Amino acid sequence: MSARRPLCLLLTSLTLAACAGDSDNETGDTAAGGDTADTASEVPFSADDIAGTWKSVACEAAVGADGSPLYLLRTGTLTATEWAMHVEVYADDACSYGLVNADLGGTHTLGAVSDTLDATRLADFARATASATALDATMAGYLDAFACGDAAWEVGVAQDVGAEGCALLGIESLSACPVEYDLVHLDGALVYLGDRGGGMCDEANRTTALSTNALQRQ
Repeated sequence: MSARRPLCLLLTSLTLAACAGDSDNETGDTAAGGDTADTASEVPFSADDIAGTWKSVACEAAVGADGSPLYLLRTGTLTATEWAMHVEVYADDACSYGLVNADLGGTHTLGAVSDTLDATRLADFARATASATALDATMAGYLDAFACGDAAWEVGVAQDVGAEGCALLGIESLSACPVEYDLVHLDGALVYLGDRGGGMCDEANRTTALSTNALQRQ
């Protein structure tokens, strides 16, 4: 694993108002969290409908910034107003050798129905916490080399990375990216978030496509 390879932008959340501050937008007040739809008849699902625990259907293949393969398992926990995402990054396609875990969370707001995707709503995920845990000594060394966190990294010991972010993991600081603009699609017991191929911190760049990797209700 190259010390200069960011693990990819998939670690930044479930997925997550404008990074420069508050702005008026069709998804509503992201600080309050919840559901901004006026009536239930306007939307295919509500914030209450997605509340629960959601896990990766299988070990997910991903691609690092340099094109190298990565493998992930995600566990998302949602209430009507809050979200948390636990991301486990593995070196192998069986998701058996762990490299690093990331934990992120905050509040969320469901907004308007997508104009182009069925059963999909715009979603703003406000980021309040971000931490990581090295599971491998080599990975701990890389985290030190990239100046992630405030102390030397030890295997199995979590550190906050929200204040300064962590370039190795593709995690921006909470101040640089307080909210991620995303999508949520509910299909029975499966939920899909937006494709993370582009930037998520600017409303103008909100993704218009869904990820092919689903999370299954537990």
